[in-house]
Amino acid sequence: TDVSYKEEEAAYYKQLIADLIKDYSDAQLKDLAINLWNYELQINGVPVPVNGLVEIQDQSIEISLIERQTEYPILPQKIFMQGQISGDYIDHIKVNSNPSETYVTDGTVVTAVHHKYENVEKGSTISFTITEELKERLGLETTEITINKK
Repeated sequence: TDVSYKEEEAAYYKQLIADLIKDYSDAQLKDLAINLWNYELQINGVPVPVNGLVEIQDQSIEISLIERQTEYPILPQKIFMQGQISGDYIDHIKVNSNPSETYVTDGTVVTAVHHKYENVEKGSTISFTITEELKERLGLETTEITINKK
């Protein structure tokens, strides 16, 4: 049947991967695991630019930090989890002003924390910091993020 074929195929690929990585060093395995976790920092759904400066016209500003893991973790669980950012990813962002609302969305392979600011006045600045580790994961040049409301 189609299901048993898919199960056989999955078992074959799992064994193939196990054979391919059996001689990897711990550092190589961790590097592979890191590539299976993705982090995104967005302002109103748009990725933060590498320089950390965002100009926006919207009255509502939503800062979102998203953690996405692969749907098919091909590594053993112990190794796969080493690819996740240290601690709780939510702790890698520190907002400097009180948002109107903070909430978490949680799916099977995608989770996110959102800080929403309502009725932001023209000329206002919202700034926040991220950890050095998150900065590296995101490929940003700075840990200081600044949003200028135009």
